[in-house]
Amino acid sequence: MNDLPAEVKELVATQLSRPSDLKSLCLVAREWYHPAVKQLYSSIDLRLGGKADYLIPAMFNSRNAALVHVRDLTFGLQSYGSLGSESFGRAILALIVIVENLPNNTIHSFRWQRWDKLPDSIYKRLWASQKSLKTIQVSTLRFRDNVVATSEQLRPLLTGCTRLTLMIDSEQVLDVFHMALDNSLSIEALDIHWEDDIRFWHFTRRASAQAPKDAPRRFVDELFRSRDIATVRNAFACLHSLNLSQVEFEDVEEQWSTYLDLEKVRYLNLPIAKEQIACFGRSVPRLRESSLSSP
Repeated sequence: MNDLPAEVKELVATQLSRPSDLKSLCLVAREWYHPAVKQLYSSIDLRLGGKADYLIPAMFNSRNAALVHVRDLTFGLQSYGSLGSESFGRAILALIVIVENLPNNTIHSFRWQRWDKLPDSIYKRLWASQKSLKTIQVSTLRFRDNVVATSEQLRPLLTGCTRLTLMIDSEQVLDVFHMALDNSLSIEALDIHWEDDIRFWHFTRRASAQAPKDAPRRFVDELFRSRDIATVRNAFACLHSLNLSQVEFEDVEEQWSTYLDLEKVRYLNLPIAKEQIACFGRSVPRLRESSLSSP
């Protein structure tokens, strides 16, 4: 890629978005093929469940040697209104085709957007074949009865995971976080999104008409359940980025700072009002020099 003329680099980076573009490019100059393929396949974002799903097997199949260049995969539904409909079923079939045809140990990141009811076979295949995963996103999962077996599939990956994103809306997603506490020594970036505080208290058998006043403290207790500070700090010894979304932070700053040793974190995105930043900075002095932000 570095050896190509500047205008070719720009063409590959800005104009190459479809396989047909690649075909046209290679008809002009065959030497552009490999850098173009690498650029085209490195990051793939697909919306499934639509009329174009029938094209998936043409791209994801054992004959497509370019799949070895795939590093980042992001999926979503063509229409969230189709959840549970026939189009959702087509999307699941398309996703199965994609996962089954990915070469082993190629992708670094696999993300999906607000899906549930995904077949366990997808998770098992993904976690068994993609040991190269560095970003693990666990969000809005509705595990079935065999959650233990599925979770065990995930456990080995956590030892090499560098970025963990959790949308916490169930006890099972909390279990994944607890596995990270017990198994990971390499997580550099942690993103936690509290999906729904009322639903949270429901799945922890504490349902009420509204979240309790001590919800922030109890949420921290649930996250770091029965772990001592040394264990948690050891698990996140490499942590340099923390992003908390929809997480109540007031009155529990000290607990977060103690468990995760925020003095060492270089980037923080916290759900606190701007007027609270100075106060929080006093409790963790080095944060005044950090990239501390708020909504």
